[in-house]
Parts: sequence; C-alpha cells; structure tokens
Amino acid sequence: MAARTPIPGQFLSKNEDGKPWDQSSAEIKRRHFVLDGHKLKLFGRRGKTYKGHINLLAVEALRPSTDATAPPGAFELQVRASSSRSRTCILLPDHSVDDVFMALGNAVPSDATSDALWRIHMGSRPAAAAAGPAHEYRMGKTLGTGTFGKVKLAQRVADGELFAVKCLNRARIVLASQSGRLAKEIRLLKLLNHPNVIRLHEVLHTNAEILMVMEYVPGGDLLDVLNTQPRFAEKEVRHIFGQVVCGVAFCHSLGVAHRDLKPENILIKRSADDGGGHQIKVADFGLSTLMPAGEFLKTACGSPHYVAPEILNFDGEAKYDGREADVWSLGVILHVMLCYKLPFEAESTQLLYARIRAGLPALPPSLTPSAASLLHGMLEVAPERRLSLTQVASHEWLRLQSETPRLSQLVDAVVAHDPGALEALAAASAVSGTAFDAAAAGGGGGGAGAAAAADSGVRRAFTFDVLPRAFSTSDISPAVSRKDSREAGAAAAPSRLWEPRERLDADTPPASLPSSPLATRGAAGPAGGTVPEEFALPASGPPPANGVVVHGLG
Repeated sequence: MAARTPIPGQFLSKNEDGKPWDQSSAEIKRRHFVLDGHKLKLFGRRGKTYKGHINLLAVEALRPSTDATAPPGAFELQVRASSSRSRTCILLPDHSVDDVFMALGNAVPSDATSDALWRIHMGSRPAAAAAGPAHEYRMGKTLGTGTFGKVKLAQRVADGELFAVKCLNRARIVLASQSGRLAKEIRLLKLLNHPNVIRLHEVLHTNAEILMVMEYVPGGDLLDVLNTQPRFAEKEVRHIFGQVVCGVAFCHSLGVAHRDLKPENILIKRSADDGGGHQIKVADFGLSTLMPAGEFLKTACGSPHYVAPEILNFDGEAKYDGREADVWSLGVILHVMLCYKLPFEAESTQLLYARIRAGLPALPPSLTPSAASLLHGMLEVAPERRLSLTQVASHEWLRLQSETPRLSQLVDAVVAHDPGALEALAAASAVSGTAFDAAAAGGGGGGAGAAAAADSGVRRAFTFDVLPRAFSTSDISPAVSRKDSREAGAAAAPSRLWEPRERLDADTPPASLPSSPLATRGAAGPAGGTVPEEFALPASGPPPANGVVVHGLG
C-alpha cells in the first residue's frame, strides 16, 4: 500500500460497548483507505468523497479483530479518543491485505502492533532482547546489497552455525508496495525443505526491518562460478544440472512455480561429504507463486534472457503454465553451462524478444547428440511440444534416477489450494504411504495416506532421505580450486562472459526496461556469497566490534 494508493474495503467504527459486526449492518460502510503520513484517510464508496481520517499516532493497538462475528482476515485499530475513552475501528480490505498491514504497522507506534498480526501476515516473530541463545545471532560482514536492504553473514550464538540474514527495510517495502510479494515469498519458502532448495529457518522483525534467516551457501552463485572458474566438463554439468532439476521438480510437486530461474538464483558450494563435488541450492523465490491444478497464470514476470516465449505478451491476455515456463528457463541455463554463452542475445529488448519467439538458433557442433536433443526439447517455442520436467529428468543425457524416499519427514507445511490455510494445515499428520516420485513434476503418491490426501484436496510432499544416485561424484573429475586455477595460468580460466541481467518484474512493459545489459541483482540478492578469508566469526564470546546481536523469541 504505497502512499495515497486507495484500497477499497469495509469499515466499522464503534465505541467500547458497541454492537458486534453481525448486528451492525447499518453501521458497516464501504470505504477507500488511503495512508497519508500518520493519517489513515477514509473516502466514500467511489473513492472521491472525503469522510474523515484516523490519527495513527493515537492508535493503542493494531491486532486481529477481537469481534468473533467479524469476517476472517479483519483487523482492528484501538484508537484513543480521550484520556478515558477509546474507539475500535474494524477494517476488512478487499485486497492487498498484507500491504495495508505493513503500511499501518509502519505508521502506528512501534509497540501497538500485535505479534499475532505479524505471524499471520509475515510469518515472523519479534526480535526481542528477552530471547534465548537459540534465536540470537551475531551479525557480521555484508554479503550483498539490493533494493530493499542487505544480506549479512550471521552466526547463531547457541552453536556458532553460520546463516545469511536478509535485512529488509520496512519503509522501502511499503513505499514500493511490495509487502504482499514479500509475504508470499515467506509463505512459499516455509513450504520447501529439500537438499537442493534454499532453506528459510525463521523470520524476525524489528521496528525498522524484517530479518529473514536463510541457509548460508558459501560458494556464491552459478554465474560467478561460470565467470571465474575453469570451464565445466560435461559430466560436471550433468552433476550440477541434475540437482537443479531435482530441486525445481520438488517445488513443482508442491504446486510452486519459480518463474525466475537463472544462474544468479542458483547457489553452489563444494561439498566436503560428497567427494569434493558441487552441491546446488535453488534460491530467490520472490516471483514464485502457487499454481492450483488446472489453472493458468497471467502475470508477465521473469528475467528477459531466460523468460519463456509464451510470457512475452504484455496486453494482459497471455495465459501460461508456470511449470512449463520453468522448463524453458532451465533450458537456457543448461545452454549457458554447456556452451558458455546465452542462446538469445540482442542490443534491445524488442529484438531480444523477437529472437526468443523465433526459437533456438544453431547449436555448436561440439555438443554431444544427446545434449543437443535435450536442449532442443527444452527450448521448444510451443509449450505443448516442450519437454515436461519429468521427461527432462528421464532423458538419455540426464537419466535422473532417484532413490525412493522413506517418507520419514513431512515438509514443514502442507500445500492447499488456499494459501491462507497454510498455517492451519502445517500441523497435519504425516502421510503413511509407499512410493513417491520426488523427481516427477506432478508429485504423485500411493497408499491409503495418499488417497486420503487426494480426498481432502490437499497435496503433500516429502523430503529426500538421500540424494539421487545420479548425483554420485565417483565418475566426476575433481573440480579445480581457485588456487589451482591461478597457478595453472590466466589461460585456464575464461574471461568474464556476461553480467547479471535486469529482472523483468510483474506488469513491466518492454519499453520501460533498461537498454544497458548491466544491472543489479534482485532485491537484497540471493542468500549466498563468498566470505573473505580474513573474516572469521568467533565461536563464542562477545560480538565483533562492528557487529550486533539480533535476538528472536523462542
């Protein structure tokens, strides 16, 4: 809810002894809510006639509605009218509820917003000094910066484990009307628990910031590795790409379409437990969405060089399957890893989109026939003829064979068609069943437990107990370290191939995109980065001189 952006909804103002919602039909009014500084201005049914305002500095409490008869999602402001009296104002916005909440939470006194509202809308808890060490973090170096804040390295006080903390400025998020998108990203990340997907551990908030405590990936992103490391052999590309496919297939099994897959959003680290191979994490779910079965998406979003051709329609009439669009983006990533260049490049966005619609150009003759076949299948312009993710996983070049999960760990939340029901469904009991094809995009299931899930309209998914067999590094030559590559000479490492590209945010027409290929990364960047050698957080003791301790409630 940006300043002076009207949001329609229902409004009821009553005294302390006023009638409940279900008995106040005559007093419930249609209003347009406009935040202007520390005033919540109220306009009439059509948004033109000024009806008064609420002084947000006089708000004593912002909380979920205490009126049991009020509709779900309503929240109330307890406003001080005089030294002895107060009024209760119940708001029920028609849409953009998360944006309205964040805007009001930024404007009312800092101690007025209830923790219950923060849990409902942002899935967070307060960063309070009374917390125990299990939720305390020492803040260290800055790993990256973005539009809404910074990513900092942090150390958990209890055990010394390192995390990447996204420190997002609340005021900037409100001004950009991105509260709803942030809330959706948090909800989706809480669903995902998989070895190849970045993990969100918890979310904290302070008076000025929202802190997302993410899994820390020390190796940086795939784009940096491609630009600085020796060229990958085809076996190493297969090893890395297989993990990416597995992580994205897991997301698809939950009904989650990523919609912004690109090398910058794939984090990579050397795994000491896997013979020196690479472990992959899919990150940055800022443009992701839940896709109910049988429905299509309309919002144009993604990154220009990786966006699928069916999305390139800005008249609001294009409909597409986000999972099919993800397969196209994965095809571009595979082309980049095998050929070390983007398949579609141009000096302007209009020409770039024309080349994307024209389809894949000629491939280098050095590619093996099976790799070329996979690229042609994934970069098929017509989505109905494009390979599905299940077909990609079983393609002769990849042959992704997964271990059958033992169904021992239920994902942190259960996916329902209604995102608002996630909190209630998160405590659902584990399903007792047999086989679950976690590499398949559809995410099937078996047994009585799966049948019960289908009857209830709820889809469940499970984590891997072990990584797929295809990820074994026994047949992969050891990767060359940075030190070894420097000793081998400058010719061993390729020159910098390309730079991060601008992200195409929702509803952005092509004319407004920057013409320069250089651009910043997404908001606050991915939760990864390379830690300078001279920086090492102490395992115990007081925080560093330039650090702070962030506390979170248990």
